Amino acid sequence: MRIGPRPIRLPRIAAPPRLEPRLRLAPIDYDELAEEVKPTLPRLADDEFMEWLKAKRKVVFLFGPPGTGKTCHATRLAALGR
Repeated sequence: MRIGPRPIRLPRIAAPPRLEPRLRLAPIDYDELAEEVKPTLPRLADDEFMEWLKAKRKVVFLFGPPGTGKTCHATRLAALGR
């Protein structure tokens, strides 16, 4: 006894080709980075932060009131990461 119409056979679809990632992380000279930010952000240049940055290589959030150099430091961090 059939309840519905015959099952429809769908064609097999091949898996999409694997794409190579476009973004390649460049090596960062962490000693140079620490020396560059030390005059204005001494806490950012300490060894514990640099070790964390080396291990994670993730997003860094810079926050504070206007005019404190957040954009300047973000630009420098980004330039060293290229």
